[in-house]
Amino acid sequence: MTKHTPFRFYKFLTVGGFGTLTNLSIFFIFADIYNFHYIPVAIIGFAASVIQNYVLNHAWTFSDTMIGKNMTFPVFVRFALISLLGLSVNLVILTIIVGVFQPQWKVLAQGFGIVCGTGVNYWGTKYWVFTQ
Repeated sequence: MTKHTPFRFYKFLTVGGFGTLTNLSIFFIFADIYNFHYIPVAIIGFAASVIQNYVLNHAWTFSDTMIGKNMTFPVFVRFALISLLGLSVNLVILTIIVGVFQPQWKVLAQGFGIVCGTGVNYWGTKYWVFTQ
């Protein structure tokens, strides 16, 4: 189990903020500007942000538990699996909002979906991915 550090959650949110910017940029360009279907675009944005977030969380957010440990594929797979749980929350919320409200800018629904998946991502990342 990882030890508690006072600012870890804020670091996680900061890294997640960068991932969200990456995700939403891809989503906005391809779903709202070029009118590609929003589900595949959400998955592509997710994939890009997962890679980015894994690197930044390993190097900064959980650096105290990762001292002397290299980034490895098995740890990345665990990170990706937790992120998939967050993605499932995201896609459910995105689908409901788009289906019910049909917003002009679907990127707003995507952003709300990402926020809803954040708790799942943090818990899993802290207690299963970046452990000592």
